[in-house]
Amino acid sequence: MKTPSIGFLSCMLLSAGFLTARSDAASYFLTAPGKIELVGTSSAVPGGGVPENFPNGTVTVGVSNAYFQLFSTQTNARFVDMRVTLTGVNGTLSTSGGRSGLMIAQTSNSQGLTDTGTMSVLTNFSAVGTNNESSVTLRFNFFAPNTNTAQSVPLEFTSFDLDFNQFMRVLKSDFALEAHGTALTKTQNATTMSWNDLGNTSSTFNQSSNAVALNNVADSSFQITVGKIGTGYALFMFEFRDPSSNLSSPLTPNAQVPEPSSTLLLISALCALPFLRRR
Repeated sequence: MKTPSIGFLSCMLLSAGFLTARSDAASYFLTAPGKIELVGTSSAVPGGGVPENFPNGTVTVGVSNAYFQLFSTQTNARFVDMRVTLTGVNGTLSTSGGRSGLMIAQTSNSQGLTDTGTMSVLTNFSAVGTNNESSVTLRFNFFAPNTNTAQSVPLEFTSFDLDFNQFMRVLKSDFALEAHGTALTKTQNATTMSWNDLGNTSSTFNQSSNAVALNNVADSSFQITVGKIGTGYALFMFEFRDPSSNLSSPLTPNAQVPEPSSTLLLISALCALPFLRRR
């Protein structure tokens, strides 16, 4: 049997490294100081949500936002500031009781999750939009503390408890690696990935079966869309630690997010050179 050439082995290792390499994710938690929330009289959502969770008035796409500080779990020191801005709405947010229908807040009690290092998003829709969905799109921007200077941040982003026809959608260009639970169905197109609870299951925040974990492409921003099929209340919870301290079996992002294949084409071309020279 022929021994594989050094060039061949190098190409195999290079290809494998590209397909499985893990981004340099770090680990963060939210703190109470300095936060600015979109919330009514209470951020607690022990059940399905109430109008009092939402601030009075309406929200404005591109303007309404919340603001938090992220601290490093390694150093326990403030690392970066994070602004979460509403950038899209599909459907009609409920204005029942003169409330906005959108809450973005530090977690206090989100259906049993009491980890204040996480954040929670609650929506209430009175009408669906395209594809019978009701959803909000949020942009996460990161800044050096107490400045408007954009700061690139590598992190792991975990979304809990996607059940009862809920879903999350992201841009492929924003994330490098992913892992998702067995109750969720992943779909994708040229630019986005989605994870949907097509089985209309019931779960709790600590079940990995209904969670998604992502490693971002280290940058100063990314966006996500969260929603459900149909109308009514929907609760979403996010953690920034690596690994999650809330999932009973933490997910490990290790599947390469598909992207334009220019890098793979370059690897293939380099690997083909020795064979072309031999001919």
